[in-house]
Amino acid sequence: SATFGTLVAEALRISELTGGAFSPGVGALVAAWDLRGSGRWPSLEERRNAVARCRAGGVRYDPSTRELGLDSGVTLDLDGIAKGFALDRAAEALRARGVDDALLNFGGQILVIGPPAGRPPREAHVVSPFDASSPVLSVRLRDASLSTSSSSERARTVDGQEAGHILDPRTGELVFATGSVTVLASSGALADAL
Repeated sequence: SATFGTLVAEALRISELTGGAFSPGVGALVAAWDLRGSGRWPSLEERRNAVARCRAGGVRYDPSTRELGLDSGVTLDLDGIAKGFALDRAAEALRARGVDDALLNFGGQILVIGPPAGRPPREAHVVSPFDASSPVLSVRLRDASLSTSSSSERARTVDGQEAGHILDPRTGELVFATGSVTVLASSGALADAL
């Protein structure tokens, strides 16, 4: 569909913007680490093979024909952008119906429509990754999206070791970081992917 194509095109744009730190072709790595299951520690050879199959260049989309092309072994995984993209589509539908002031929340990522000039911006609080009851940052929003990610969000133990959910498609490694990252962007898709 046109919506799916728009999602893929946006994922490819953000991949280029980030120099490959975000890749829509990351499915081989997600599978190697079993991130949709209970998790596993892939061998160095498995990680190298998966990295070779997760480059963004292995995904092509032609908006004029709506054709999606994947190199052999490349698996599309849009989990890192889909929530933000869905927020953008919801906001687009609301704006088309005349809504000029709204706050949308999808699993902790927010997108603000408006508020119109003359009204104060919305305020969002970012909580501590160490204590969800403790806000550490207040952000004023107007026509923007705010997304926060941390290793503690989906922390789990695999074979006695802590394993996160954030991958670097350029190296094939899990990214471990103490704390969290919050991104304020003009669109939900961009905030989510970054």
